Amino acid sequence: MYSPQAIWGRELRHYRAQAGLTQAQLAQKVHFSESLVSGVETGQLPASPEFARCCDEALVTGGALLRLLDWRKVQVFPAWFGEWREKEQAAVALRTYEPLVVPGLLQTDAYASALLGDETAVAARLERQAVLSRATPEPPTFRCVLDESVLHRLVGGPEVMTG
Repeated sequence: MYSPQAIWGRELRHYRAQAGLTQAQLAQKVHFSESLVSGVETGQLPASPEFARCCDEALVTGGALLRLLDWRKVQVFPAWFGEWREKEQAAVALRTYEPLVVPGLLQTDAYASALLGDETAVAARLERQAVLSRATPEPPTFRCVLDESVLHRLVGGPEVMTG
């Protein structure tokens, strides 16, 4: 079964092959690395809107690749998140170490907005936090270790960090 990301990559490969280009030639035309083109085509890496636009222009697709990125708008959680949400909801204990950002279960609305910028993704992230205050079943024990730099790294400005 193919993920939406892999299907998008397959479409890119189709348009590239139809144009008679190698991955290296497309990479040169769009000014992105060959390893990115390869990773996107295999579904291992996500395509950004900027990458899709450049490929649309180089491959003369009429904007098809950018339109095909719409699958991401209905995907609330990123592909790498996998089945974690279900596991998180069923857990009796959660542990995390975060070296870069405040973990999603501890983020404020403003912090999540500054990181994600998408209202639907922010709402989904904040909805996950209900697991920590649910009545039944008993909420999981949550232990979090933060690298001190997380507290000094400004995300959204001083007001957001104060929150």
